Amino acid sequence: MIGKPTEVKSLWFLWLVMIGLSVYTINQFIWEVFGKVQVSFSEHRVEFKNMNSLIKKESSIIYDNIKSISFSEEDYNPLFMWGASPPGNVKIKYSISEKRIGRGLNKNECLHLVRILRTEIRKRSK
Repeated sequence: MIGKPTEVKSLWFLWLVMIGLSVYTINQFIWEVFGKVQVSFSEHRVEFKNMNSLIKKESSIIYDNIKSISFSEEDYNPLFMWGASPPGNVKIKYSISEKRIGRGLNKNECLHLVRILRTEIRKRSK
């Protein structure tokens, strides 16, 4: 046990790490339960914004960098636990990465989302 107040004061770094990990874990839990992705189109790129989480994350992909948009039966993504990319059935491949959206949607809704994304990107990238 820690007995002296000077020893407790020297643990400030440990407390900061524990608070940081707690905020990250709570954010991942809230994202897992309530998380949604807002998709919007600008003149040169498609933009993704995470909604309903403590830490707002925005990303965008330039239309010319998109290689394919497809439906995937599996929604597993091994990098999800590290915050890299959430799982989902709609797979957007670009440059050297991929982004997944559409978690919780059934097959028909995912295919509809794929069609919408493809037509909007074709229309705006001309």
